[in-house]
Amino acid sequence: MSSYAATVINLDDLCKADLSLLNQVADEIRESYIDLIATASKGLENNIYWQVSSVASRDPYMGRLYMRCCLLVLIKKIWLSGRNVERIVLSDKPLAKALGQLAEQHNITCTIEFKTIDSWWSRSKKRFIYQFATSIWHLLHRFVASMGKRQHYQIKEPITLLDMFVLGCDAPMLGMIFNGRYHDRYYPGLIDELNSQEKKAVYYLPSLTKSMKFSKIFPLLRSAEQQFMVIDDFLKPQDYFAALLYPFKTWQIAIPQTRFHKVDISPLIISEIRGYSGNYSSISGLLNYFFSRRLQEEGVSVRLLIEWYENQIIDRGMIAGFRKHCPETKITGYQGFITAAKLLIQIRPTNADRDARLIPDSIAVIGRNLLKPVKEFCQDFETVVAPAFRFTELRRARQFHPDPEHFTVLVGLPIGRAEVVTIINTILATTAEYTDSSVRYWIKPHPNFSVEQIKSMFDTAWPKSITFITGNISDFIEQADLFVSNASSTCVEALTFGVPVIIIITPNSISGNPIPKEIAKEMWRESIGIDDFIEAVKFYRSQDQETLLHNRKLGQKIINDYFEPVTRASVLHFLQL
Repeated sequence: MSSYAATVINLDDLCKADLSLLNQVADEIRESYIDLIATASKGLENNIYWQVSSVASRDPYMGRLYMRCCLLVLIKKIWLSGRNVERIVLSDKPLAKALGQLAEQHNITCTIEFKTIDSWWSRSKKRFIYQFATSIWHLLHRFVASMGKRQHYQIKEPITLLDMFVLGCDAPMLGMIFNGRYHDRYYPGLIDELNSQEKKAVYYLPSLTKSMKFSKIFPLLRSAEQQFMVIDDFLKPQDYFAALLYPFKTWQIAIPQTRFHKVDISPLIISEIRGYSGNYSSISGLLNYFFSRRLQEEGVSVRLLIEWYENQIIDRGMIAGFRKHCPETKITGYQGFITAAKLLIQIRPTNADRDARLIPDSIAVIGRNLLKPVKEFCQDFETVVAPAFRFTELRRARQFHPDPEHFTVLVGLPIGRAEVVTIINTILATTAEYTDSSVRYWIKPHPNFSVEQIKSMFDTAWPKSITFITGNISDFIEQADLFVSNASSTCVEALTFGVPVIIIITPNSISGNPIPKEIAKEMWRESIGIDDFIEAVKFYRSQDQETLLHNRKLGQKIINDYFEPVTRASVLHFLQL
């Protein structure tokens, strides 16, 4: 990755300096982007099809509007700096037109080259057809599988629902069902703090991803040792059909002229709505919305819904449904993680979310230092500190130590495929260029992926210095000298052990760095490109024992500030009992 190119900017392949500037822009436009979505959402507060769209949700993994706006302001910033740019190359036609408007406004002479093999409209149409076809397939599979032996729930007393995910059923790993038992990845320890009577009123409410084998997972959920409530046990055939109408309903929404930095970007919004309207997440969000109506019809009383709250499309559908069909239900949005707010701009609710009644009654964070940041865009909701269920092992007595014969680099792979490819390619390149035989790399896949799935992404002979591992991440962090990842709470977890962290930024992407800015930067670095990464590895490789002991002391402070302990008292308060 080079420094500034002389006179050409390729927006599909930014140089290192421009990628750094893009990340600066992402910080600067947060408020104006939130205002943009609020303006586009006016009059659509009660339109569920709009509210589960990629635009209204602001989720950067569901669409490209946020990135497009960042790129628009990036070019504006470059032009206003006086930098000579003769040509801009990109494969996004609506963005190219917006850049043309921007150039006219500032009297800039610059060639904007839309370069692609297919026409933009053809690619957009292909994306929609592919998304929608796969969504139909997965939804049909889900519907047929759910009709096997539907469970009938005999519920007479008010219950609590714990929204979560089941990641599979093939191994005794967190997030999976194995031998009839669910290994809790999201609220571990919660059920253990309850007595037998209290346990009877708590049901896990699993979100089902399209990657699941529905025919296998439904019987396991219905027969598991713990209590699960399966959404599909309540849905009716017409709910699945109504969810499939999502693209056609969103296409009917009139998008008014909307300006961002004085540029009319309504064509960008329209292209976003049309190009990404076949996604399975929006269809799932609608099923969540219909679920609460069927629950109410069955006479099931939910006293408390605890939503695993990333403010994703599926969360918005669930909350909107309960607000409309079960208005007496209290909703807590549990943020049981620390994530990259710069990238995941949807993670913090806004005034537009408030106006659409999509904010939970309270948002529960896992540490006192997280109370203020979650109110960045809106003040009108309660915040509370809740147990950090996923991080109970941070307070255990240390069981392992690094091997003095090696410098162990632990690589925690995130869930995003692009991030995985970037991180592993960086590690592979480093093993070739930095040949210190004492350095070894342990690669741990995200629970959504097996080792075999990760290896299949790469056509390479794996160096002896690389080992793929599975198991408890905390055990491996204790043995590590350095942790490498992106967009994962585990980065902060590593810091609590005094293990320094390198965040590898994905090319043409906003940083997925989840580390709060208040945490001392001496313990972590961001890396763009191979040279940056090798320099960072060498820096942390050279740290003396005094620095390592200092890092461990800082780690203890991070635990106290960001990870609330799990006790019976804190669990009962969380469950409002």
